[in-house]
Amino acid sequence: MLKKNFTEIKWEGNNILLFGSEGFGMRKHTAKYADFFVSININKNIESLNISNSAAIVFHHLSHLKKNLD
Repeated sequence: MLKKNFTEIKWEGNNILLFGSEGFGMRKHTAKYADFFVSININKNIESLNISNSAAIVFHHLSHLKKNLD
């Protein structure tokens, strides 16, 4: 499955965002339906982000992109 950094995606048209861990079962099941997975680059000293932090980062980025298009 292709994995991209979320800031490199061209967020055009309709998109469905599914947030979740890479834990047991999630990746295998969603890979059948996803075009690609995205990741958020974080500081190497931070093990992981919780789901609300991940969503906030992505939605803030998308909001910033939308403001620059208007």
